Amino acid sequence: KASSSAEYINDVLNERKKPRLGAILSFSFALLCLVNSLSMGCLIQVNAMVGVCKDILHIKPIFTGMICAILMAAVSSGGLKRISSATNKILPPLPPSSTTNKIVPFMTVVFCIMSFAALIIKADRIPSALSEIIRSAFEWRGVTGGIGGFFLSKTVRLGVMRGLISNEAGAGTSPMAHSASSSDSPSEQGFLGIIEVLIDTVFLCTLTALVILVSYPDVEHFAENSVMMTVGAYSAALGDWVEPVMCGLVLLFGLATVFCQCFYGKLCLSHLTKNKAAETALTLLYGATALLSAGTPSADIWGLADLSIGIMTLINISVLLLERKRIKKETFDYFNKER
Repeated sequence: KASSSAEYINDVLNERKKPRLGAILSFSFALLCLVNSLSMGCLIQVNAMVGVCKDILHIKPIFTGMICAILMAAVSSGGLKRISSATNKILPPLPPSSTTNKIVPFMTVVFCIMSFAALIIKADRIPSALSEIIRSAFEWRGVTGGIGGFFLSKTVRLGVMRGLISNEAGAGTSPMAHSASSSDSPSEQGFLGIIEVLIDTVFLCTLTALVILVSYPDVEHFAENSVMMTVGAYSAALGDWVEPVMCGLVLLFGLATVFCQCFYGKLCLSHLTKNKAAETALTLLYGATALLSAGTPSADIWGLADLSIGIMTLINISVLLLERKRIKKETFDYFNKER
């Protein structure tokens, strides 16, 4: 049965005879997860879909927002089972031959093929792009700032937060999806989570960054429009036919993320209250948030997403540290059993 990470936080602290702290931290985590699912998981994601539909397909933002709102309401109103089905976290699991289980892997393969093709075409620019990454990563804006100034710099802070938003490693969200698995091995699910981060951030994000950098002279005019900068970079390398393909990928990846975040939000709401009226209100709120996404997310929305996921990560890692001995034992037992 799928469960919110807030539940394990509460259980761990109850075991340590700290029920009040457990109640406070689990409540805070569940509330922040709800905020994150509405801000980063819905508003920001739908806005990216709205933007790409407007710039490539010339669809008015309000229409894309309405379609996303209808899909959100239809999926979230079906409860956890329907949300699970929409995000490939099935309760019960779909049969192996199901087409739905193959959509995300197929999109990932297509994206990788396009990325490698773009990099092969512009292979002569790869060395300078890698050099720019390394140079920028270790560039000091002044000796007087010292190590403290470097680690507190805006660049590092934003880099860390965007990394968290990219994969949510340590934030305590993905365990909620893994809890719906039929596997009886928490270690196995943990290693799958590590592989997800490796593929998502280390592999896919690096490929995307390299494609953008090797095509940067052609896309620098997009400035703050990161989605169109990405689409433009692939188009500059592979041709205009890439634009509708990239638009489709953005829509499918975006919807998968939205439904998954909706799954997390519903689980956290169930931890906070069993009131059916609250669940209905949240469904309506998701739809309204999707409609609001037709506008441009302000810096405040990004700040809210950063704050919520940052505190969630702090709470989750702190509790994981308390459980380090149990985690170590479970991991060693898993390896010993495999032998």
